[in-house]
Amino acid sequence: MRCGSCGHSWYQAAEAEAAAGAAPLAAKPVPAPEAPPARSRRGPRPPPKPEARPGSSARMLGWILFLAVIGGLGAGLYFGREQVVALVPGAANLYQMAGLGPPHPGVALELRDVRTVRRVVDGAQVVVVEGLVANMTDEPQAVPLLRASLTDAKGTELETWTFAASSTTLPASGSTDFETIAKNPPSEGRILIDFVATE
Repeated sequence: MRCGSCGHSWYQAAEAEAAAGAAPLAAKPVPAPEAPPARSRRGPRPPPKPEARPGSSARMLGWILFLAVIGGLGAGLYFGREQVVALVPGAANLYQMAGLGPPHPGVALELRDVRTVRRVVDGAQVVVVEGLVANMTDEPQAVPLLRASLTDAKGTELETWTFAASSTTLPASGSTDFETIAKNPPSEGRILIDFVATE
């Protein structure tokens, strides 16, 4: 290039060369794709268990205690029916209606002050057994026959017999005496007294 006024000359690059020598523009960074979430190796989680309703445990415990009380009461009424009849004589009819059979004879009665005395009568050795039959209830009770059982020292039964007390009925809380004699008993024998079932 040359100046028209002063004649000075210089070199001017073409526009294409200037464009080629220019610094390239910086490219915008492209964001990397997000990695997918890592899968758990334990597999899918089980569904949550249903929560117990409040009070259900207490209700179940209450039923268990209730059934235990009912079972214990029933066992007591069955195995302790003699004691129940002794306290409530009218319960004997209820037991019979339930098919449990009559209780042991004399269940409302008690043998008291039973003692044995050895004597010699007409040259023979005898044992006199005497005592009381007591009514343990507040109602009149019939007195069944009594049964005597003579055993030897080994407990072998040698002889049995029945006899009656002095009275066949007892008022409420009353008592009556009884006496029986065993002839020629063994020296180390025993005499047991019990009630006889009434027909």
